[in-house]
Amino acid sequence: MKDFIDKQPTFTHAILDFIAEHISTKIKDIKSKFKQMKLANIIKGTDGSMQLINRGIINNYHSCLDRG
Repeated sequence: MKDFIDKQPTFTHAILDFIAEHISTKIKDIKSKFKQMKLANIIKGTDGSMQLINRGIINNYHSCLDRG
């Protein structure tokens, strides 16, 4: 039991290092996947929807002001 308790911190650090490296690799993969994408290309064709959202925000905002 004492041997297990003595080895536990080393084992825990090894597992946490492995997890940290795995997360870092995943983040790098995701960043490289989307690095070449441009926001303008992603939202292309949504101009009408964006106008409706803006109109809804403006209309609700003015309604709040009218209530006093």
